[in-house]
Amino acid sequence: MLTAMPCLPMVQNLHIREGNAMLLNAYDERNYEMLGTEVCLKTLSISSCKDVVSLPREAMSFLSTSLQELKIDNCENLTSLSDGLRCLTVLKTLEISNCSQLDSLPLLPDSLQLLSIQNCEKMSYLPEVLQQAVSLQELVVGGFLTLTVLPKWLGNLALLRELHIWNCPNLMRLPEEVLYLPRLEKLYIYECLQLARRYEKGRGEDWELISHIADVEIISLKVLEG
Repeated sequence: MLTAMPCLPMVQNLHIREGNAMLLNAYDERNYEMLGTEVCLKTLSISSCKDVVSLPREAMSFLSTSLQELKIDNCENLTSLSDGLRCLTVLKTLEISNCSQLDSLPLLPDSLQLLSIQNCEKMSYLPEVLQQAVSLQELVVGGFLTLTVLPKWLGNLALLRELHIWNCPNLMRLPEEVLYLPRLEKLYIYECLQLARRYEKGRGEDWELISHIADVEIISLKVLEG
């Protein structure tokens, strides 16, 4: 079993699966010296690591100028991402899914363009730090079972081009501040019964509010069956 992070300075993609926290905490000062300045890691995926409680700030700082994609899935005891996330100055993609104990996000790097948050049971609403993600172009929100409204401050994301919402059965409506974002061109809604009824093409009471968006896709099996 791998219990230490290998010193492979030219690795660009790394997937840690069913590992333990020791791997993420392996970046001590000695490893920094061995790796030198030639760190090239662009994509880091962490999945099914039940011992990972948080992301170490030291590792995030060390990857600050190389890491472009961070994907975390099924880390059931993850409770925080660490404020070191802000240090990732070239991070473009952050995907978090199936982390049942995660209930908030730290400040996000200004470089972030895609954020996906799915099936994080303790996160019952969108964290306010999102409104500071000024470069965000794509937002994916899924599995927020108790969410009833999206915050109006999402309308501050002036560069947002795509909004994906799925399996938010109690989400009643979308704020107009979001629907009239100047660059919004794709709106995808899946298995959100209330939204599907409200914005159904040609029939929903608020269809006209989204009819100007170039690419709209709304799918709900219950609406189709009805």
